[in-house]
Amino acid sequence: VTKEGELLLDLDYKEDSAIATDFNFVLTKSEKIVEIQGTAETVPLTWEQHEQLCTLARNGIRQLFAFTDTHPYQFPGSDSCRPIPTFPGRSSQD
Repeated sequence: VTKEGELLLDLDYKEDSAIATDFNFVLTKSEKIVEIQGTAETVPLTWEQHEQLCTLARNGIRQLFAFTDTHPYQFPGSDSCRPIPTFPGRSSQD
């Protein structure tokens, strides 16, 4: 959240260094929460802004997963795609 109350997603360094409230969201593909961190750097946020940030983050993460689903990573000079790693007890959907 900027000092003017604007909600931003995926900040660059200049924006991040001047932000009023800073949150980091880490979600799984199925939108389960891995981590949420937030701090009011200079200006406290309202509960409404918090809810708006959560919605903005979820929408942004959905877009990232949709992009990676349609644009799998390929090693330079290789025709094969790198699979998404899975860990015991977790599926690639989590």
